[in-house]
Amino acid sequence: MNARRDPAGVPSGLSRRSLLSAALLGGAAAAAGACASPVAAGRSVPNGPDLLVGVNLELTGLNGPIGRDQLIAINIAINSINQDGFVVDGLRRRIRLAAAPFDNKSDPNLAGDGMTSLSKMPGIVAVVGASTGATSSQMAPIADAQTIPMLSTASAGALDMGLTRQLYVFMLGPRSSQVATLVVKAIEAKAPHAQNIAVIATDDSYGRDGVTAMQNAIATAGGGAHLTPRFAPPSGSKAASFTNVAKATVSDNPDAVVVWSLSPLAGYIAQALSDAGYVGKLFFDSGAGSDETISGTNHRAVQGAYLVAPSLLGGPPLAVTDPATLLRRDFYRSYIVGNKIFSGLAPAGADAIQLIVQAAIKADSVAPSDIRAALETMHFDGIAGNYVFAANDHSGLTGDSLSVFTIREAGWASADIGPTALS
Repeated sequence: MNARRDPAGVPSGLSRRSLLSAALLGGAAAAAGACASPVAAGRSVPNGPDLLVGVNLELTGLNGPIGRDQLIAINIAINSINQDGFVVDGLRRRIRLAAAPFDNKSDPNLAGDGMTSLSKMPGIVAVVGASTGATSSQMAPIADAQTIPMLSTASAGALDMGLTRQLYVFMLGPRSSQVATLVVKAIEAKAPHAQNIAVIATDDSYGRDGVTAMQNAIATAGGGAHLTPRFAPPSGSKAASFTNVAKATVSDNPDAVVVWSLSPLAGYIAQALSDAGYVGKLFFDSGAGSDETISGTNHRAVQGAYLVAPSLLGGPPLAVTDPATLLRRDFYRSYIVGNKIFSGLAPAGADAIQLIVQAAIKADSVAPSDIRAALETMHFDGIAGNYVFAANDHSGLTGDSLSVFTIREAGWASADIGPTALS
């Protein structure tokens, strides 16, 4: 189950195997490049300069597992698109990184420094990252000041801190309200008599936003359920870091427990709950959707738990009916060759690259301001799901892109809780 990568001697925390898979197997998704408007066969188009993008992710530090998964996805997407290239302003182009991926080490201040450096690089058209709300929040004002589009890959609720006012910031993670609504649906289906519901959330903006979203979702659902929030430390390296909050939660004798935390902390909290004697129903928000949650010492504690995540987490579509379906299938296959377990947090990285290319094609321009304007009107079927952006809404992933999964011995499986689509 443990699909961890050996970073020895490899920049940015990625293993040789993962990078090789991303580089070579991205070609398996060449047909998916149709979504990126490749050059038509036999068409003579002069070559033009590459589209340059920056990457600013948590490749080490607390949230390193998320950033590393997303960087693998970024490499797969770049290699897929570059099989044929794409045409912008009458020139055949490819997309590549303007510099080596910047590792912000899960440090907001360092993320801001990286954004400043990347945004000043000649020819750069956009920056992908960061993976968390705290790091993205430091980057956002810089993106606006430098007029460089920023596509944050952060998960649900991480950016509900006024960033929707940032003209150049686009958010790829699902809204916390969408995730909380599905968590409540899952509780209704799998713990239908639950009245005393506990939520353990990290004591940071991500966790606090999740608690608010859960309170609103429970109130909307009716039924009289009561939510008891418990706040966990926002950092830790093992289950023992969360012993106190786990014991306090178990002492409340809850009918169900929701863990609202990013990986890898979500898995540690689950293990602490198990160690404290909790044997009831366990639910995770989308921030837990990486292999760290179900691997290693966490494995036993999370069996049978439920998770909200992009629908692709359950496996590739069996039938290919359109280019977006082909894109998702080939991305999934490319990803799991180098990583035994698919990460529900990875697709945002690939979608960020695809969105930048699509925006350049739509604008027929490589000017950052034109790419920003095109992104603001973008409707795009990506790997994580469907994105719809608007001038007054830069959080694009639609609710119908999410599903509820359960954790089994072999990995993720559909939870089969009935209709879950959200508008």
